[in-house]
Amino acid sequence: PAKSLLDQMPALEKLELRMLVSLGDLVKHSEAEDFDLLDQLLLQPAIYPVFNAAGNHDVENRTLYEERYGATYYSFRDASSWMIFLDTERENCAIDAPQREMLAGALDAALRDDEVRQIFIFMHKTLFFKNERLFELKKEIAGPNVWDCYGVGNFAEILSGLIEPAARQKPVYLFAGDVGAYGNLSP
Repeated sequence: PAKSLLDQMPALEKLELRMLVSLGDLVKHSEAEDFDLLDQLLLQPAIYPVFNAAGNHDVENRTLYEERYGATYYSFRDASSWMIFLDTERENCAIDAPQREMLAGALDAALRDDEVRQIFIFMHKTLFFKNERLFELKKEIAGPNVWDCYGVGNFAEILSGLIEPAARQKPVYLFAGDVGAYGNLSP
């Protein structure tokens, strides 16, 4: 795990967090040694659950990752929030059919649950990213690490068919993590 994250562990413990969400690439390589370090330095010392939206580095060896950490896409309710984790690495530039079914079911459950006030969707790649100006400039200012998925795949359909209708009923927040290599895309 990144030294910058590990250095903040004592400060994070003082915040009494309910959970920590990672947007992927917790390891540099999907190897047993890297996962052992992840467990030793981050997951075991953490006093709160850590959830990961699996990144390409995490699932280079998908079998090993899933054997150690389980499913790479899932959802659950936490207090007044519905948390949905997608795996953008299962299918290039798309959300595969099993995940789409899970997403549809999770959104439906969240909308039917009167105690759920907001929905959070976490993923590694910025499949929802749409900014023509940055696309034209590519890496001159800021942008996702990979532009290969820009304007391709099925996420636009998922956005318009599932996520936007849900957002008309309850707030939906999308988070992606593969944005750090070429400037800061966070804003």
